[in-house]
Amino acid sequence: MLRVIIADDEPKVANLIVHLVDWDALDMDVVAVAKDGDEALEFIMDLSPDIVITDIRMPGLTGIEMIAAAKKIVPNLDFIIISGFKHFEYAHTAIKYGVVDYLLKPIDQAELNSTLLRMKEAHEQNTKLLSDMDRMIKASEDATKMNRQKLFDYLVDRSALEQDQKKIQTAIFTESYMNEQLNYHFAEDAYLIVAIKIDARYDDIHSGVIDTFESRAYEVIDTGLRRLCIDLNYTYYKSKILIVLNYEKSAGNLVRSMLKDVYSEIKIQNRLLQSAIFTMVAGPEVSELESLVESYQTVRFHVQQRLIDGNGRFIDLIHEKRYAEERSTERSAKCNADHLPTGKQAPNKQVSDNQTASSHAMGLNTVIAELINGLETCMELMDSEQMQTLLNQSATSVLKLDHLLGRDVVQYVHSIVDNYLLMLQRHSPLQMDITSSKRNIEAHIEVIGSASEVLDYANGWILKSYKEMLEAIDDEGHRPIIHAKQYIREHFAEPIKLDDIASMEGFNASYFSVLFHNETSETFSSYLQSIRIDEAKRLLRETNLSVAKICENVGYSDVKNFTAMFKKSAGVKPGEFRKLYSWGRK
Repeated sequence: MLRVIIADDEPKVANLIVHLVDWDALDMDVVAVAKDGDEALEFIMDLSPDIVITDIRMPGLTGIEMIAAAKKIVPNLDFIIISGFKHFEYAHTAIKYGVVDYLLKPIDQAELNSTLLRMKEAHEQNTKLLSDMDRMIKASEDATKMNRQKLFDYLVDRSALEQDQKKIQTAIFTESYMNEQLNYHFAEDAYLIVAIKIDARYDDIHSGVIDTFESRAYEVIDTGLRRLCIDLNYTYYKSKILIVLNYEKSAGNLVRSMLKDVYSEIKIQNRLLQSAIFTMVAGPEVSELESLVESYQTVRFHVQQRLIDGNGRFIDLIHEKRYAEERSTERSAKCNADHLPTGKQAPNKQVSDNQTASSHAMGLNTVIAELINGLETCMELMDSEQMQTLLNQSATSVLKLDHLLGRDVVQYVHSIVDNYLLMLQRHSPLQMDITSSKRNIEAHIEVIGSASEVLDYANGWILKSYKEMLEAIDDEGHRPIIHAKQYIREHFAEPIKLDDIASMEGFNASYFSVLFHNETSETFSSYLQSIRIDEAKRLLRETNLSVAKICENVGYSDVKNFTAMFKKSAGVKPGEFRKLYSWGRK
């Protein structure tokens, strides 16, 4: 009996497909119905189906993305696409991945049954051609490949490693476990992890060309390195080819020399990916398998560091161990030496390094915090020019940070994108899928090779989506509330009344109060109070003004009332807030 999975984000459509077919007559069984591409991929890995019937446009992974991922796991899996979109590019891509049929909605029962019957007959014919031994060999090879793949899953996902180690109550990164459970042939000698990072146009990376390039690259790796190794494995992960090598320690120099040849040969393959720039990072050699976990983090650091130091290089960490830490230490030591009075000794090195790292982190976090606050303000004021200025200034501040690292750029972009998407969800009338949007942005950024270009892309995406939100707001008549918020932000220090603002916008006070609450999920008075308290916090942090003067500057006439409102919001009185902030800065 053939096993079938149905994937569609519309339950009615999925249910219709289930009831349009006499599955028993076709000797088929619907083993699962998935609500999106991510769930479908999980079912495929868990249930080993023969046929998947899928929609194209779904939350999370699209139908095409899910098919591409599934084909790498189960190459012979058959697919039927059912879609309401008659787009040539969808059909073209579907054919590229070997989709059996592309059916349009509304679903024609006869057409669907005919397609399934053809698939059943083809499957029966293929089954006859394969001997029992062939099937056993292929199943064994597939299982071995999937088992060996788990090594990379554990390297890139520490949480998965920790969870599985707790579950099985044994160490995973040992030769005995890897050899017995994951089909490796490791021997205690020398280990090395290598990453080949591909920076290219997004469309090139996410096309069928990358599959061809992968195959060619694997051939080059096998030809050059397999004979030198006790065991070797590789995989493709987020625009990187990751390679794990186990070899006799005496062959270390030969392995690293051959890595350079492999890098040169792979660069020649850019005729397939003409926009590609390759960066190879060969991690430090380690003698214990468990050290590969830390070694991968070192390699990952240097992959990110290409954003600052430049891509298109072969980086051998046997010569550049602890590159980032050494560079940071040298810079901080030089800075300290340059500022020491004659005859004075340098302070304790560890203290100096810690202070430099702390200062650096504070600088980056300050830029991030200021941008997030600015984004929130722009969401309130609805000013695209101010948004563009804010994004440009923040990007410039990041690039000017002392000791800027590639991982800082990645952290910055992830932080602002995460916060902006949450703000967009709160403020925009447009329907959006945050998870899908975030995945799309990260996928684009992943293949960009310089810090400035990463920041430009992130800023451009934010500004574009912000303008789309403004257009949608104009279309749906949200402007009165926007004007009210803008007026409050500009005049919060003055006596502001709901009646006055309602009159300015042409509404009576009662109706405008309801409208304001519906749009903002808070009352007019609570919104005004939050603006005043936020400004009071800023003045307490950044000025030496007295509490009484700050009370007056933010629109309160009574210090006692101001203090009570401030404590209710911040949890402490204004004077205590100032002391806490001052202590945190020392």
